[in-house]
Amino acid sequence: MPKDVKEINRPLKWDYNTKKVGIYCRVSSSSSGQLHSLADQASGLTRYVYRQPMMVAADI
Repeated sequence: MPKDVKEINRPLKWDYNTKKVGIYCRVSSSSSGQLHSLADQASGLTRYVYRQPMMVAADI
């Protein structure tokens, strides 16, 4: 039976100037408007981080 091998491509060297960032979003209640605010915060900050050449999103 043939084995399936998956090759993982990694950069040869980590760029130490690149910063891993965590995105933290918060609301004060679980009302509908607040949940929309939470989604807007997460999407806005995620887009901001991905546009920055020296940032990598580690977690939300």
